[in-house]
Amino acid sequence: MHRSRRWRLPLLVALVLAVALVTATASHGAGTAVEQVVLAPAEGEASELFGEDVSISGDTALVGAPHDPFVSTTSPGAAYVYVRTGGTWTEQQKLVPPDGDAEDYFGYSVSLDGDTALVGSPDHATDNGKTGAAYVFVRCDGVWSLQQIITPADAADGDALGQAVSLSGESALIGAPGRVEGGLEAGAAYVYVRSGSNWTEQQKLLEESPAEGDMVGSHVAIHGDTAIVSAPTRAKGALTWAGVAYVFTRDGATWTLQQALQPADVAKMDTFGEGVAICGDTALIGAPSPSGTNPGAAYVFVRSGGTWSQESKLTASDGMNGDRFGHSVGLVDGVALVGAPMHTTTAATKAGAAYLFTSSAGTWTQSQRLTASDGAQDDRFGAAVDMSGDTLLVGAYGRDTATAEDVGAAYVFGPMQWQVTLSLDPTAVLPTPTATVTASGTVTTTEDVTLPEEAAVTIEKRRQGSEEWSNCGTATLDAEGRYSTSIVLEDPTPATVWEFRAKMPADPELAVAEGYSEVATLTVLPMRQWQVTLSLVPTGEVRPGTPVTFGGTAKLADGTPARGTVTIEKRRQGSEEWLAWRTATLAADGSYAVTVEMTTANRVWQFRTRVAGDAALAIEESYSPVAELTVLSSVTKPKWQVSLVLSAHKVKPGATVTYRGTVKTAEGKAGKGTVIIQKRRQGTSQWQTWRKPVLKSGGRYVVSVKMTTANRVWQFRAKMPANAANATAYSATKVLTVTRR
Repeated sequence: MHRSRRWRLPLLVALVLAVALVTATASHGAGTAVEQVVLAPAEGEASELFGEDVSISGDTALVGAPHDPFVSTTSPGAAYVYVRTGGTWTEQQKLVPPDGDAEDYFGYSVSLDGDTALVGSPDHATDNGKTGAAYVFVRCDGVWSLQQIITPADAADGDALGQAVSLSGESALIGAPGRVEGGLEAGAAYVYVRSGSNWTEQQKLLEESPAEGDMVGSHVAIHGDTAIVSAPTRAKGALTWAGVAYVFTRDGATWTLQQALQPADVAKMDTFGEGVAICGDTALIGAPSPSGTNPGAAYVFVRSGGTWSQESKLTASDGMNGDRFGHSVGLVDGVALVGAPMHTTTAATKAGAAYLFTSSAGTWTQSQRLTASDGAQDDRFGAAVDMSGDTLLVGAYGRDTATAEDVGAAYVFGPMQWQVTLSLDPTAVLPTPTATVTASGTVTTTEDVTLPEEAAVTIEKRRQGSEEWSNCGTATLDAEGRYSTSIVLEDPTPATVWEFRAKMPADPELAVAEGYSEVATLTVLPMRQWQVTLSLVPTGEVRPGTPVTFGGTAKLADGTPARGTVTIEKRRQGSEEWLAWRTATLAADGSYAVTVEMTTANRVWQFRTRVAGDAALAIEESYSPVAELTVLSSVTKPKWQVSLVLSAHKVKPGATVTYRGTVKTAEGKAGKGTVIIQKRRQGTSQWQTWRKPVLKSGGRYVVSVKMTTANRVWQFRAKMPANAANATAYSATKVLTVTRR
């Protein structure tokens, strides 16, 4: 951007100083500019001075908040970035210096060009004293990060580097009005250029005859290969603080003085150059006359060949002495914006104002006076101004809040816009192929404008998190500006959120800019599921030939019953594949039941009930929990009766323990063969075969074992395997503790 910044002039503490401007490619519209939004810090502090300087580039605004260094503060200052989406401005990021100290005055000057921001910090301390610095930030994917801190190699204490900053593409112009160059506070300005991500000093710009107190670099502006560096306190003969603005041009990498600009009627204390701006071959320079002897003025100079000449002197139609008209200036393609921060409005003393001028064939005329809708005493509206296309940005660093003074604000003005509202009904839908939402709202303006015939709004949507909007429908306005239309979602993906906005296109004939509604959201709900139950009667274990009833219900969470049939699936325990087995018709209340005689013996089956999904109702295929059923063998054999007794339950290592017991049939007959004694360490699940004593008369067995392993707790049981007449059986588990030695 191509702007200047102010300097605290010595011996005139009350002097409120300047801002410069950035050039943009689009021209301001012919319609009336109206206030669109007030930007302010979310948690404004007293004396934050938000709006001390402002800059705008397209849909991005940068607002400085340096904090008053004469008020106790621990803040180094800040700069706030805002972005516009549709017609809505939101804070994108707060920029702060990573090495900042209290009273650095970071944010005193700001400049913005696309994705690059330049922020001045004129009181920042380095190894050479309070030299000042300028910080370059760049944006990538919506996030701003510091690229470089600029401090010249010859920086010295008191330079006030960063009192004024200006960006143009890969070039930065930074003022240092306090620098000693042939005299105390003679001043200078530095040009830096970027190659890749590295900024290097290209040249230091100086007066041809530096003089003490000239304060060259108090305000700067750069556009392409042309730079303006002002010295608002330079004298002209006996005219102290008359001021001058120097135009430098670049050839290759070398800058040379092209011309020193000064109006024909320059007077004492005019401080010509307090605000500077450049756009192509046109320069706008303010002379606010802070002494209060006149309202102030701004001068338009134009270049033909290599010579600059005065084209016009701009003054306010309602100017009063002390207004400081020209304190800040902005210039874009035949449109000038001039701030008068001390202007007294009908609402309040020194509330401030800004004036819009347009040019036609070299003749400049005032087209509008801008004031804040909530203007109050000492707001200093107009202390900083900037323009980009049809959008104007005006700073008011003295604006108070209900709880703090001098918090500040920045006001966005633009062509009259359509005021668009949008509501959705419903705001949440099921993910069905015919999911439909009704979008309705109104379109109005702040002025009495008749809507054109067949006027229509466009409804746009995007998935939340996406940046790209797509057209999803139009709606014709009625005579009262109302509209309503139904929209069928083309992609009702479950569990997603869609954002909608309504857009009313610009109407050049009515001089009304396009307007957007606030974003409305629509939630596509997750797919629903049937709540399915399954129970078996009887359950657990059954004999072959036993009838088993499989029953349950299928309903939605709200109690709505399922219709049609359900499928009962089964699989053998250990298998992964489910097989469709039986179907059951659902009753009106969503219940079902089917009875099946179980035939296959020696099986453990798993069952579940499946209910088909219904896309039209946004219901997924659903399943019941798994139920298990054991089908026993056809003939049941009696189990062995097995006992086990240990001679001791707690022994030392080396002690002998006797294991004895009996094995008999259910009828009391003695068992034959061998019995298996199993053991496992307490706390484990795996049994191990340990001893196999032979059964003696009466089905008795006995075995003695010397226990060797210390510090163990063992579990033992006796197992008698099955034979043709008896089923496998186990004794009760016994516990033996082998202590430490």
